[in-house]
Amino acid sequence: MDHAWSWFALHAAQRLQMLNFWLVAVAFLTAAYVAALKDARPAVASGVAVAGAVLSLCFHRLERRTRQLVRLGEAPLKLLQEQLATQTGIAELQILVAADRDTGRFSSYGDVIRAMQWLIIAAFVVAAVLAPSLSSDDTSRQAPSKPATVRSATTTTLRRTATTRP
Repeated sequence: MDHAWSWFALHAAQRLQMLNFWLVAVAFLTAAYVAALKDARPAVASGVAVAGAVLSLCFHRLERRTRQLVRLGEAPLKLLQEQLATQTGIAELQILVAADRDTGRFSSYGDVIRAMQWLIIAAFVVAAVLAPSLSSDDTSRQAPSKPATVRSATTTTLRRTATTRP
């Protein structure tokens, strides 16, 4: 029982750590994408978004493998829990059987993780495609630089003064 539990615990913890690492990576890549857009560097923003999509796809593949390893640990635990429940007469000790009962779509960790990963992959792909248009739109809406505004105001003042003198 200890071997099966250790296997399960190791891979379940690894799965959550991998998810946490992926979420932190997504946050950093999103910040890099926004920074590249602010600096009017659409090629860099697109590259960061493509990297985010590829990284997320890699994490999706790793998640599938880790989920498989977790399930391998669940199989002997189910048998051991069944034996324990039979020996003690306490059916509720079959925890994994109860956990496997269908509770609806998107109610398991696996469903939620997969949905998040595909959503982030799609968001990064869309961001990569939109980066050039977002960057050019952003730069066209920028206010004129300070010296141009000062020169414009000075020129306007000089014109008014010249036209009002006799």
